[in-house]
Amino acid sequence: GTNEFGQKSVESRNFMYFIVEDDDVYGVLHNTRLLIRMKLYEIEELLLGKGFIRISKYSLVNIGKIDYIKPALNSKLDLLMKNQEHLEVNRAYLKDFKAALKI
Repeated sequence: GTNEFGQKSVESRNFMYFIVEDDDVYGVLHNTRLLIRMKLYEIEELLLGKGFIRISKYSLVNIGKIDYIKPALNSKLDLLMKNQEHLEVNRAYLKDFKAALKI
C-alpha cells in the first residue's frame, strides 16, 4: 500500500480492515491508512482463509482485530475494533459473519 510517506509492505495479519471510499480501497492499520491498488473483491480472494470476512459491500474486516461485538438496529451488528473505530455488519453479510465466528 501507499500513503503520503511512500510505499509500504505490510503483512495481512496487521491490517484491522479494508474499506472502500470514493472508489479507492484503503487498508487500515492501528493508526495508519494505506491506499491499496486492488479491488476489494481481489483482496477478499487473496485473504480467503486468513481470518478476514466481508461485513458489507464496502468493507472487509480482520476477525482477530475485533474488540467487541454488539447488536445494532435492523438486525445489524456493531463492531468495535481494537483501534476504537466502529464498523457495521450489514444484514446481507450477517449470516456469513456469524458462521465465520461460529456463533
